Amino acid sequence: MRDITGQPAEDSGGEDSFSLIPVFNGKAGTGRESLISHSIGGSFSIREGDWKLCLSAGSGGWSDPREPAAKKEGLPAMQLFNLKSDKSERKNFIDEKPEKVASLLSKLSKEVSAGRCTPGNPVPNDREVTFLPKGVSLPATK
Repeated sequence: MRDITGQPAEDSGGEDSFSLIPVFNGKAGTGRESLISHSIGGSFSIREGDWKLCLSAGSGGWSDPREPAAKKEGLPAMQLFNLKSDKSERKNFIDEKPEKVASLLSKLSKEVSAGRCTPGNPVPNDREVTFLPKGVSLPATK
């Protein structure tokens, strides 16, 4: 909306918004590289390119398996899917792609800490945000 009205950017205004003007003008995308979601069950996920990391053992919502059943089945605490090759999210790459998991966890942590996913000064979250499943820790930073 700022691009349409000519309003200046503010640190605490539209922290996660991306202009659609480039797309309306024929560009392939908005510049958004990732998308963070929060399920009805309280689980976070982050998508970047073809990859989606779900920070839950279950569906995170109403569909099966729900979190308690997924944990009872011993399913991994997180799920990593390649949406290009697996739109139905059936193949979990969590053990096969540890570098992708680490990269997405780091990106999620950075954006949650900054209170935004767009360029600009950090803004405080309105509460403490926890997103890691029990037993999962952030990768060591280099």
